[in-house]
Amino acid sequence: MKKYGTRGPSKPGKSFERDIVRLYQSGSSLKKIEEETGIPHETARTILHKRKVRMRHVHATYHPVLKDLNYEAALLLGLHAGDGHLSDSWGISVGGNDRNMLELTISLTKSVLGVEPYIEIRPDNYWIVKSGKKQVREFFERYGFPRGRKAGIVEAPAQVVSSKNPEVWAGFLKGAFSSDGSFWYKKNSGQCRFEVSSRSFRDSFIVLAKRLGFEFHAYSYIHRGGHNKLPLHLAYLGVKEEVGRWMEHVESICDTHLKRYSEWKSKCF
Repeated sequence: MKKYGTRGPSKPGKSFERDIVRLYQSGSSLKKIEEETGIPHETARTILHKRKVRMRHVHATYHPVLKDLNYEAALLLGLHAGDGHLSDSWGISVGGNDRNMLELTISLTKSVLGVEPYIEIRPDNYWIVKSGKKQVREFFERYGFPRGRKAGIVEAPAQVVSSKNPEVWAGFLKGAFSSDGSFWYKKNSGQCRFEVSSRSFRDSFIVLAKRLGFEFHAYSYIHRGGHNKLPLHLAYLGVKEEVGRWMEHVESICDTHLKRYSEWKSKCF
């Protein structure tokens, strides 16, 4: 069997996917498939789901959800506030080019929520990290996240805002920025931007950032493109030294942010 490398091709071909399906249906475990092909078992699992192959086990529950609000839990809450959804199941959307972000989100799901997630590949080049476990739904509800649409009403959980732990603030900011933020640069100028539909989310982001010594500026505007005419609320950081400090200390787990920052850093510092 051909070794495909530790990450596999960015867009697996049909022949590649058929190899994975054939191995699994012949009795190979996901671990065995990883050993034979070099494909991470989560990627192999994603391919099997995409090809609608019936899996041989139910996604595992490892332990109860974390009860204490720590850095990792706050990071996952920030990711959910930005790109998560909650209904009869829970999920977080991750861009198809953000492979490291996908792997970290899976890791957080296991360590914070205590479950093995289901990974769905969307045709619009997105991954969805999902779980229908009751303990997962209850975790996010405990932090005030509603079921259904939340884009215009979401905000930082009260438990995060009232926390006295700077690591909790930093974790939430990192998750929120990774989901709804962007890193922009032109020549020597760089900006960290955070743009959302909820004014409360934008404002709570600014409050938490200020506690860590970052002065984000804010404004709102009406988005004129497409059918959505709702206001958008933006926070931005544009002082070169502060932008660098944010990206080095608060950071992002979004591959796209990190790639752009690395390009800018190599030219400016």
